Amino acid sequence: MKQTLATAILLAALTACGRDSKPDPSYRDQWRPAFERALKSPDWTVRRNAATSLGQLGLASEPALRLALEDPHPKVAEAAAVALHQMAARLPIMSQPR
Repeated sequence: MKQTLATAILLAALTACGRDSKPDPSYRDQWRPAFERALKSPDWTVRRNAATSLGQLGLASEPALRLALEDPHPKVAEAAAVALHQMAARLPIMSQPR
């Protein structure tokens, strides 16, 4: 029950952060530390949801997500990889010098 509650809180926080292309920066700064702490949970589902949530919070989450790539549970590592990939896809493409 405790892990289920933690997962529900993480998902609620993700919704509060906004899933649009420009979440409110104050939400990002407010929730990032909690999601980073959640990556250390003994429950792999909490860690997976934290990685997914961190992916929505922008580049400042990159170091924590890179560490999550080493998680012993494959679903957590996969969520971190997907989050990093989605983060990279949102970066503007730099034009090549001519």
